[in-house]
Amino acid sequence: MIEFEVAARRNRSLEASLLALAIGFPHAATAQSSSPVSAPVQALQPQAATDQNNGIGDIVVTAQRRNERLQDVPIAITALSERQLAQAGVQDTRDIQLVTPSLNFVQSTFTPQPTIRGIGTRGANPGDEEVVPTYVDGVYQPFITGGLFELANIERVEVLKGPQGTLLGRNATAGAINIITKAPSFEPGGKVVASYGRFNELQGSLYLTGGTGHLAGSIVAQYLDDDGYVTELTTNTRTASQHNYLVRGKLLFQPDGDTDITLAAGYFKRKDTTIANFPLNGNTVARQIDPNVPLAYTNRQVRLTEPPQVAMSQTSFSGTLVHRFSGATLTSITGYSENMNNYRLDLDMSPLAIQTQSAHQYDNGLTEDLYLASSDKQRFSWVIGGFYIHDDSGFKPRTVNTSSLKAALTLRAFALYAQGSYKLTDALTVTAGARYSNDRKCGAADNYVGTQTLPRTCKTWTSVDPSFTLDWRASEKLKLYARYAQAYKAGVFNAPGFSPVPADPEHVKSYELGLKSDPAPWLRINVAGYYTDYRDIQVNSRDPVSNAVILQNAAKAEIYGGEAEIVVQPTSGLNLRVGVSALSATYKQFPNAQVFVPRPGGGNVAAFVDAANKPLLRTPQRSGNAGIDYTFAALSGQVTIGANAYYQGPMNFTVDGRLRQPEYAIVNAQLTWRSSADRFEIALWGRNITDVRYPLQVVGFSTGDLASYMRPATYGIRGTINF
Repeated sequence: MIEFEVAARRNRSLEASLLALAIGFPHAATAQSSSPVSAPVQALQPQAATDQNNGIGDIVVTAQRRNERLQDVPIAITALSERQLAQAGVQDTRDIQLVTPSLNFVQSTFTPQPTIRGIGTRGANPGDEEVVPTYVDGVYQPFITGGLFELANIERVEVLKGPQGTLLGRNATAGAINIITKAPSFEPGGKVVASYGRFNELQGSLYLTGGTGHLAGSIVAQYLDDDGYVTELTTNTRTASQHNYLVRGKLLFQPDGDTDITLAAGYFKRKDTTIANFPLNGNTVARQIDPNVPLAYTNRQVRLTEPPQVAMSQTSFSGTLVHRFSGATLTSITGYSENMNNYRLDLDMSPLAIQTQSAHQYDNGLTEDLYLASSDKQRFSWVIGGFYIHDDSGFKPRTVNTSSLKAALTLRAFALYAQGSYKLTDALTVTAGARYSNDRKCGAADNYVGTQTLPRTCKTWTSVDPSFTLDWRASEKLKLYARYAQAYKAGVFNAPGFSPVPADPEHVKSYELGLKSDPAPWLRINVAGYYTDYRDIQVNSRDPVSNAVILQNAAKAEIYGGEAEIVVQPTSGLNLRVGVSALSATYKQFPNAQVFVPRPGGGNVAAFVDAANKPLLRTPQRSGNAGIDYTFAALSGQVTIGANAYYQGPMNFTVDGRLRQPEYAIVNAQLTWRSSADRFEIALWGRNITDVRYPLQVVGFSTGDLASYMRPATYGIRGTINF
């Protein structure tokens, strides 16, 4: 068994503290051997409006397509404001795992892949979609890399856990991530932020807003650049760098008191070379050609034929119409995006020119979500709606050594959904819903030399996915709920494998019990336990020659576990937040699971094993986070001292456990001064301040074992001006 050398021993006391908060959960998990409304979530009220009976601020969400307090929604949700995220060191969407129990990200070749409660995205080819979809102001992001971006000028982030098969049914078998940006204000204002840190990290943003009469607008621009933290020894240059920028604008038109129209446009571009391929333990096929080939000596170095190149871009447009009738609200959300992803990688991870892989991937998608929701003041409340998506994606010529691939895939899908809630008593509510989905996908591919082709092939899948919830308001301070939900993810054509037989759809059935409680004005405790039946899982295999990713179906898996979030405000200015998660996730049937076995002399050879009763890939059995911040008056303003720790238990990258990530813990910290009028702010920040080194990804394939390591300790200073 190969394990990664992670410098986390210094954090043992931290890890023990985090796990101590999860007494009971880990033992169960390891008992098994081995703005206007925009769906799905948008606030119409202040994000931290304090309830009269609770000193802890509440976030108003519309996870059920209507305004509700977070504590009233019978769904496990983590919701955090922009300031809370910044204090925890959250910079982009993949950092959200640092503050969210049951969510973890694994870096694939060119994009992070989120997993919630053991269920996550595994494919990376055109036509595939996330099973943890990302929504930006209610707009579904169809492209598999579209969910990676810096969190610029956001209102809040919400992570919904468990299948959302009714109202958020587009592939949401695991849950959903909702990014809500700030709505334009009619009052003139703005913000300027500038930050400088280690590795010459330069980050800046500008936000402007204002309005007149019935029209308001806003614009935000953000820039991020650094020199990289890995040395490429062949050219003696730096790689693992970021060069990103983002621009987003919004217009809000309110012709009367009952109608809101929001138009938005955005563009972002990422040149991110953090996937710096390092041959784990020197395992590379280059050793077969030259046993003495010079390689990198540490995981902060690489020695390649050429440095990695990854460039992603997105142009997006959206329009949201909200009209409030006397007893219901009509919402229409239209979105269009054009996405590009270009990459070139050295797959043998050596200075020898053996195998490189490049791609020019595109995705153009149009979505429409239209729904009508009743007023929540009625004894019977309901939502009815429909969703449509038209998406074209594919490869422009992709090269693997001398072979090229072009592919074109299309998706035409629609769904009809409805959900109703009836108050049996003032304390007891029953909710039932269902979603009908119809997905038609077509695929075609050619390798340009005529030896392999996939003639245009189409297939249609349908599914009906119900949900049932019973929730009981036991008291003003306690809500209990039981929930059953189904969801499905459509099938996928394997263009790189030239197979006319697609991977079948995935199906999930989930059973959940939970409680949401505010036992004291300074204390909040939310707990959920769940059991999931996960069938026809789409898992990765690799072509042993080209190393192209191909999806296949594992038979089924069983997942059960629990999670808890605790928020404490023991005194004014002091905030503590703890989250813990533990689960057991195993394949119940998975014959012919692909693994790669090291060859004598370097490289790997493909083999197949029975993975029944093996842990699900990339799924830690336990994880947790703990944050603390204390604010006090000083220096003619306010000073906040804060830190956030994240712990993740061990997990497998391969079903045989050969490539395995051990446990690790990282800490972010920040010291902030704000002026009395909150106009000026200066912060000293640090991320991964204990300099833990753990892999973002590990992949075994024919050319060897590839690893890419996370960014080391970074620190810097940030200044903010609000006006």
